[in-house]
Amino acid sequence: MKRFAALDALRGLAAVSVLFGHIHDVFFSRHTLLDLTPLYLFWAGGPAVVLFFVLSGLVLVRRTQVGPPQAWSTFWLGRFFRIGVPYLFVTGCCVVLAQWCAAQGWVSGRAYRWPAVIDWSVVAGHVGMVGDFNTNVFDDALWSLVHELRFALVFPLFWWAFTRWRSWIFGLAFGAASLLSAAWVTAFGDPSQGYKTAFVYTTHYLLLFGMGALLLRHLDAASAQLMRWRPGQRRFLLAASLLIYVYARMVYLVPQKWGFADVAVFNAFVADAMVGVAACVLMLAALNLPTWQRVLCMRPLQYLGQVSFSLYLVHIPVLKTVLALLPEAPLWVPVLCALPLIALFTHVFHHGVERPAQQTGRDLSRRWEAWRVRRQATAVVAPGWALDEDESALAASERIGQSKATDDRGS
Repeated sequence: MKRFAALDALRGLAAVSVLFGHIHDVFFSRHTLLDLTPLYLFWAGGPAVVLFFVLSGLVLVRRTQVGPPQAWSTFWLGRFFRIGVPYLFVTGCCVVLAQWCAAQGWVSGRAYRWPAVIDWSVVAGHVGMVGDFNTNVFDDALWSLVHELRFALVFPLFWWAFTRWRSWIFGLAFGAASLLSAAWVTAFGDPSQGYKTAFVYTTHYLLLFGMGALLLRHLDAASAQLMRWRPGQRRFLLAASLLIYVYARMVYLVPQKWGFADVAVFNAFVADAMVGVAACVLMLAALNLPTWQRVLCMRPLQYLGQVSFSLYLVHIPVLKTVLALLPEAPLWVPVLCALPLIALFTHVFHHGVERPAQQTGRDLSRRWEAWRVRRQATAVVAPGWALDEDESALAASERIGQSKATDDRGS
């Protein structure tokens, strides 16, 4: 299956902006004047996660369209090894690191710190993966993976709606679900145990996954329209999209500043939708504009795209540990020490955990699908027929293996 190389790089840049956003939070507990400038693009962690959701919607729908038919159980098995296994591995590492730092008395009082006492009910919540639990205890970045895993569970219903509804009905339905989620949180408060981990937020984020799916459906027409426009028109569209990507948060920060709390809560959902639309335009540009493609297909950016999921998972544990080891040093010292360690452990985690988990998932999915096809064949074939079950299973295995050999990443 052909990969969208430019989108891989875009994901990598988004992961870097999440890293820089968390480093920004180490130094500043409140918004600064720099946050009001376009430079915010470089540490815009919230919009980056929105981009991840839109990308996931596009990639999963494309894989389901292009790949051979498979059971939903096979799909879920692949997603578990793609997201769940690295997620559980880094959670286990976080528990060990938190206990070790606490035993040594290395408890930082800074923005990102390990808990002094392990709450095993929270650990159980992490192991469950899809429940509502406090994701801020160990790895603050895990909250978005909770929604990715929930989306995988409901993807069959999502796919059913996508394949049967017209685009405007599909978009209207998920837009209405998002607005209802916003109204619920505004009226009754945020019930999340962690950062936006309540199920009502998953309902809201379905709109963002849906945007990615709709972008894929209309990709050819949208690409043709974009390339028909004059260069000045394209530049204006891209500038407007970048401004929305950076400044959409103002629709809730301004009411929040002036004391309109309910308006701010509701508008935060609206801001996500605005960023989602801007992300679609940026993805469209990445796939079509020659200059963007030349830049995004450079090897360093392609490498960032390949390791983006590992970078997203490991940067917080490394940052917390270095801050705990250097509690009295000026903030810039542990941050500078953490950056090369984050790069090192990202590479190690990608090659030692993420890629082996993916390969294991592909192998098990292929075997599971072959067994399932063989079992169905023996159930439906009449007793008088001759069926070479091994040959049938082998053919099914080869079909699945071809589709999984070039895995489209969905994180």
